[in-house]
Amino acid sequence: MRVFLLSLALVLSYALPVFATNVSGLITTNTTWTKSNSPYIVTGNIDVDTNATLTIEPGVVVKFDGFYVVYIDGKISMQGTDSDSIVVTSNKAVPGKADYVGFDVRNSRSLDTIKFEYCHFLYASRGVHVENMPAIVKNCVFEYCGAAIENNNITTSYAYVDNCRFYNNSTAIYSYGAIIATNNIVVNCISWGFYASQWNNANYCANNVFYNNYNAIIKYNYVLNNVIYKSGNIGIRDCGTISHNQVWYCQTGIFAGLNIRHNGIKYNQVGVIINNSSSLVHLNCFSDNTTYDFINNGSDIDISDNYWSELDSAKISGRVQDFYDNFTSGKALFMPVLQSEDSGCLDSLQLPDTTNINHTNDTTLSTKEVSRATRIDIYPNPATNTVIIKTGNDDAIKMVCLYTVTGSIVQQIEANTNKLTLNITSIPNGMYMVKVFTNDGKPQVTKLLKE
Repeated sequence: MRVFLLSLALVLSYALPVFATNVSGLITTNTTWTKSNSPYIVTGNIDVDTNATLTIEPGVVVKFDGFYVVYIDGKISMQGTDSDSIVVTSNKAVPGKADYVGFDVRNSRSLDTIKFEYCHFLYASRGVHVENMPAIVKNCVFEYCGAAIENNNITTSYAYVDNCRFYNNSTAIYSYGAIIATNNIVVNCISWGFYASQWNNANYCANNVFYNNYNAIIKYNYVLNNVIYKSGNIGIRDCGTISHNQVWYCQTGIFAGLNIRHNGIKYNQVGVIINNSSSLVHLNCFSDNTTYDFINNGSDIDISDNYWSELDSAKISGRVQDFYDNFTSGKALFMPVLQSEDSGCLDSLQLPDTTNINHTNDTTLSTKEVSRATRIDIYPNPATNTVIIKTGNDDAIKMVCLYTVTGSIVQQIEANTNKLTLNITSIPNGMYMVKVFTNDGKPQVTKLLKE
């Protein structure tokens, strides 16, 4: 009998229908979406009226059935828990990025604060969009969104974003207003990690990790203690105080900044580009970058008291692009140099393990070792008769091209070795550019002074 009852119970449980609650239209009174009535299917645009509050309980799943938006002219409470988050996603069988709009907070009562906690947004055009008021977004996950968070009013809105995870979005945070972003992890953004379209003195970006994004940070007044690893374009751009960051393996590590100090800038194609002679660039650790550009419209720039991983001024000069490479630029005055790394520059990089974060298509960032790009050494520099070009690992040199600073080719030599001796006896004295092609497919450029 017990076996029969158990079997009947199992049959009945599988036969029970799966319920969903369809929602759309105007919400004029306080309303709660409960876990017991979940999932909620958004079948049209929704507006929470000015005197109403929409509360979404922990564990609720919200699915958008089209390109719809939930407008918040009143209030919304979306506060899940660590063990029971609120999930917002697409209702398509095969979802894709920007399947629906998301939550548009239009409430103009600046004394209110909207909170989103332990929410998981997937496939939104913009998951959280705040126009006129403060917002706190904590412990949330955003995946496959257009702009995961938008802060859209320069004078009245700000967003505090803490301990969130952003995976595979176009942009993690897009802001016109003030942004305070701390302790977040940003992975695989195809446009920007944190993008501020307007300068705001309150913008603050600290203790975040940016991994494998096209660009990481733009127009934040304070950029402190971040890890920026493997940006396809720029790590940090047009920011104010840039301090105690690790910027590794970017196409360009730092582009413009007012006060650049105590940063570890390593393994980038271009370590730093400075276009303002009033910029302060001191106490940084530059190591294994291919070049550094200091372009100041004819004005010299003081970049003394940095550590360059070596003490040979000729070798340092060989990687600094300034007046001697382009006569419209100013001179980069890098002497004296630090004899050892500044204490604020870390010489190792460890990305955090995020496998315990509850999100789909988990991306593990437990990288403890990073593969170095091919390092090119050229010596002696300056040189008189011969110069040796050597790779710092097992990558072979395939071709070396020697150019004048105006771009005319002087020598071109094919090879298959990691150490090449170049005879320069017959070329005139002066500054030359050396482009080295290795079997990793990435040409590197450095300078050579012939005396």
